[in-house]
Amino acid sequence: MNTKLLIMSLLFVSSSGVAHQLKSAKTTVHINRVNGHVEVLHRYYVHDVEHAAEVLFGTNTDIFTNMEAQKRFADYVSEHVHFKVAGGKRLSLVNLGTHIDGPFFIVYQETQSSGKHAIVSMQNRVLQDIWPEQINMVYFEEKNSIRSLHFDKGDDWLPIIFNEAR
Repeated sequence: MNTKLLIMSLLFVSSSGVAHQLKSAKTTVHINRVNGHVEVLHRYYVHDVEHAAEVLFGTNTDIFTNMEAQKRFADYVSEHVHFKVAGGKRLSLVNLGTHIDGPFFIVYQETQSSGKHAIVSMQNRVLQDIWPEQINMVYFEEKNSIRSLHFDKGDDWLPIIFNEAR
């Protein structure tokens, strides 16, 4: 519990007026029990996205006002985040939109349906092709529990383990 408090404190302190790249991101994954869709919210620091967009799309990319650049970044995220269900089948993510919220650039995605299949592993390599030190934290909300994954440059597919059976 103390580790979570420390991480949250560091994220809060680091998000207040920092003008350098932080090279960390947070993703929240929620299984919608009503429709079976997997809802995904990625939160990147705008300053990191600005620098990444320049590398990915060219030096004149304006991530703040250029909707096409925002869409291209969301597409880039889709190319670098994957889920697998039991049996090894990958779930396709659909981009729902993006927006800027203070210091954060938000990307919303979902799968059309996870059906009755449990997600068993995830891959998240967003921005690690640009910055090897990029850290991608992922939080899975399942019923009354939260599980987290920590993606470093060397990580490939990481298993998602819940205590309760679905």
